[in-house]
Amino acid sequence: MNFNWSIENFDRYKKIACIISLFGVIQFLFLTFLAAFFYPGGYDYFNYFFSDLGAEMARNGELNLISSSLFFITLIGISICFIPFWLISHILFVNKYSNLLSKIGLVLGLSSTPFIITIALCPLDIKFELHLIASLIVLFDFMIAIFLYSIAIIISGKYSKSLGFIGFAVVVVSIGLIINPFAPYGAFLQKIIFYCYFSWVLIPTYLVWNSNREKSIT
Repeated sequence: MNFNWSIENFDRYKKIACIISLFGVIQFLFLTFLAAFFYPGGYDYFNYFFSDLGAEMARNGELNLISSSLFFITLIGISICFIPFWLISHILFVNKYSNLLSKIGLVLGLSSTPFIITIALCPLDIKFELHLIASLIVLFDFMIAIFLYSIAIIISGKYSKSLGFIGFAVVVVSIGLIINPFAPYGAFLQKIIFYCYFSWVLIPTYLVWNSNREKSIT
């Protein structure tokens, strides 16, 4: 079966994918802050992990119903919202090597989706090992994907190299957490990294939004 997409139809899909990605980032930022607000006993941004928001029981021993529900919703939401982003972002790169790097990043990005869902389905205090493994896989997949996309942006010759260097900075910070996720600074660093990860998506999203497709897709 052949699918003939006009330039107009492709551009429409491209815009929709960008809007969905933007919504995914915004809802994650909003719902995690909201979940922290409702966390029983108060949420400590410096000493509590993101995963504490999704635990069934808060650290003070109270039932963590509202925060865990919001945490579940935002993780499922962002895992779904990023699928169009990963599928569309490779159009930014027509250079042979940058296109290849972006497609590898695409595979890594998509492969993180089921693990983000696993984090949501496996609360930290109920299924710790599975939750931890899924979290580290998401960290690793995003780190490598961002690294590859950053190289692709730099060698493409079409975009500002500073956008690629921003990605490198996020990767450097990520390495510290992956090496020792339970270091004294780990809980605060984890928040910075995940906010940076999901905010970084806005860079390719912005570039895709402003990109032009020169020919139709068959």
